[in-house]
Amino acid sequence: MRRSLFVFVIGLIAGIAVMLVVDGPVDFGFLGDNAGEAIEEAGRGARHLQLETRVRTALALQKDFALFGGISVEAEDDEVTLSGTVATVEQLQLAELIAKGVDGVGSIVNELEVHSGDDE
Repeated sequence: MRRSLFVFVIGLIAGIAVMLVVDGPVDFGFLGDNAGEAIEEAGRGARHLQLETRVRTALALQKDFALFGGISVEAEDDEVTLSGTVATVEQLQLAELIAKGVDGVGSIVNELEVHSGDDE
């Protein structure tokens, strides 16, 4: 992630430098209010990603992490959605309990399904 951001920033700086050389000073007035909205949206996306990462880490730190290998985590504001499959109802409940204990999680939408290998 840091590398991608670094490459983006370097590319942006290089692009602005080329524009200055070719066209003269750059007028950023065209960005107007949209720039603030874009920055706010990027910050919101970063917070969602950070919360998702914290929940995934909490699940990974569980002693029996293999139990949670089929879980997807998505965050929107302080709401976290768990989806995927687990083998037992107890695993479903434990995954939700772990996610609820993560700092920043306000509510959980548990869309996990119980699917044991015996169902086939």
